Amino acid sequence: MTNWCENLVTISNDDRDVIKAIETAFLRDELLDAFIPCPKELESLTSLKPNDALVKKMVAKYGAEDWYVWRLDNWGTKWDTGISYGTISFDHSTTIELDVETAGLRQYRSLIVG
Repeated sequence: MTNWCENLVTISNDDRDVIKAIETAFLRDELLDAFIPCPKELESLTSLKPNDALVKKMVAKYGAEDWYVWRLDNWGTKWDTGISYGTISFDHSTTIELDVETAGLRQYRSLIVG
């Protein structure tokens, strides 16, 4: 069972295109992957399928053996997030506010845009 963590996030940027990109990614439920993409090569791998040579290759290349470890290391959570897990609002065109749930850990520790 997943422990859910509520994240209240305000992002400001003078570049309206950045705010629009955040909104678009949020509405696609791909907020983190849009800005910190998980390597596609890792998405089909799971550490439950041991293969020493492949694990060593992925760790050397990406610093993680599979998508799960990579996401925890880089996002702070195992699943991406977006509109399915929260709400979005705007104060004005250069600020966006997100109220979103994530799996287990706060994830915005590494999301810096701009």
